[in-house]
Amino acid sequence: MIQHQLTDFHPLSHMYPCLLHSLTGCYCPGCGGTRAVAYLLTGKWLRSFWYYPLVPAVFVWYAVFMVTYTIEKLTHGKISVGVRYHDAWLWAAIVVIAANCAVKNLALIFAGYAMIP
Repeated sequence: MIQHQLTDFHPLSHMYPCLLHSLTGCYCPGCGGTRAVAYLLTGKWLRSFWYYPLVPAVFVWYAVFMVTYTIEKLTHGKISVGVRYHDAWLWAAIVVIAANCAVKNLALIFAGYAMIP
């Protein structure tokens, strides 16, 4: 019985609506993020990318970061392949967030197309 309850759990059915979207009808910069994480965790990468492109991108970047630093630590620095932090990563994330928000709101306002149901 417990296993059945765990496999029937759908995280998207337990979400609260976005406050900004409820009040204004426009999407906030974070709209779609929770859905994207839920879809990523269930293996639906393309759907995750559709709702919030930064979520799968950060997941891949984090995996590469952890693997390369693990290799570097295990070899005591003899193989220096660790991905380094640069402010450019942060600025790229900000650009993706802004572009994602702009595209969703422009599609909603000018075409009447709701990218997040």
